[in-house]
Amino acid sequence: MIKCIVGVVSNIVSAARVILVWRLCYSRLVWATGMKNHYLKNKHISLASATLFDSGTWKWIVASKHIALQCIQKTGRDTSVWYDSWLPNGRFD
Repeated sequence: MIKCIVGVVSNIVSAARVILVWRLCYSRLVWATGMKNHYLKNKHISLASATLFDSGTWKWIVASKHIALQCIQKTGRDTSVWYDSWLPNGRFD
């Protein structure tokens, strides 16, 4: 029973991480715009990093970005030749 509950909670947390990164990338909500302006500064989300003094939310986003970016569907507007994974080996470096 406990393992089942832990598994459900883990799935909910994973889904919340993907949703948070998706909203950061694609929404025009005030918090998303503020986070992008403060932390990303016109950089791609895959290049985001966190420091000791960054907010807990930002650290959670950075820790979740790799999982979330695998789940998020691309649109033509946000496709990147340099930062998206085109090959099984990963993105171009």
